[in-house]
Amino acid sequence: MKKTAIHLLLFFFIGINLNGQTSITPASLPIPGDTFKVSRLILLGQMISPEGPNQIWDLSSGTVSNNQQHSIYYAANDGIFRSKYPLATLVGKNNASDSIETYFRVTSTGIYNLGTAAKDPIGFGAQVFSKYEPAYWTRPANINYLDTFAQNSNFIGAIPASALPDTLLSIFPIAPDSIRLKNVIKRSLKADAWGLMTLPSGQSFDVLRVKQTQINDQRFEAKFSFLGWQDITSLVPGGGFGTGIDTVVSYQFYNNQTKEVLCNMTTDSTFQRVVNITIKTAKPIVNSNQEVTILKTPIKVFPNPAASYINLELPDYQNLRYQKLTVWDALGRLVIIQDLDTNVGIPSLNIGALSTGMYILEAHTSDGKVSRGSFQKL
Repeated sequence: MKKTAIHLLLFFFIGINLNGQTSITPASLPIPGDTFKVSRLILLGQMISPEGPNQIWDLSSGTVSNNQQHSIYYAANDGIFRSKYPLATLVGKNNASDSIETYFRVTSTGIYNLGTAAKDPIGFGAQVFSKYEPAYWTRPANINYLDTFAQNSNFIGAIPASALPDTLLSIFPIAPDSIRLKNVIKRSLKADAWGLMTLPSGQSFDVLRVKQTQINDQRFEAKFSFLGWQDITSLVPGGGFGTGIDTVVSYQFYNNQTKEVLCNMTTDSTFQRVVNITIKTAKPIVNSNQEVTILKTPIKVFPNPAASYINLELPDYQNLRYQKLTVWDALGRLVIIQDLDTNVGIPSLNIGALSTGMYILEAHTSDGKVSRGSFQKL
């Protein structure tokens, strides 16, 4: 009798813990008309907790950036470059630039990134199209605690030689037809923890944490009419710095009632210390005493595309009081924020830790002016 009572008690407590787990379903996948809003969270000293159940993540003491990013989803047929991605069901755009579109396909197994198209992202007067082959599995439709997923993909972004400057083409003894960046991706996901997350707004959510480990093998290739695609990484100025193999580990926190990733944490090379956090923010975060003015003159970025560092020519740099730079990826996630010192010469930005792809750059002044530009990370 006593053993039976103990077994019933254990079953009761185990049942409570199991009921607390968060499962992610297709209901949280984006559909046309959805707008995702995220902001960067400043919270020093954050470390990744060990995997396991019933955890507490308290982010309530963090400071939310005033710069909010909107990612807006439309039916794929509303995209300018729809014909380049015939399998797409969604196109995503963000409030940082209307010249970049990311195409997705939503199926019963999840949402897949097909690639990104841009009118003239690198300032050479050429449209640029990048594709994932096969499509990049952004998020499975159903995720439960301890589920694991794996995928290999190739990110390929090509630029016709006619759109490249002579200084870059001069490194080749024979002029190529086009040049591309190829990133061979090996990616694994594991739903390694669940628990309760509290945001600076005071709201708490049941969350499922998914660890993402992505190994990138990046290289430059050139296409010659008589040879096909050839690896030219060693010919790139700087020895192809920023190419090669690297590993990026990040953690996404999902809640089945919110379509945005509730929180995204990116780690440093130790894979334990958090270096960047973005969170879902429902309401626009603005200073009601200050209006934001978008400057018409864009930021000039050079070199572009680039693998490690970019230099920036900001409009009226000596007179406007620029305070900070922000960088957003094609999915609308804030990936870099950096203070600016206008007493220094031409500002530069280290982009070596970014994944390959298209990015939006914004420079903010102290009186609410914003200048924008874009670049491609190789």
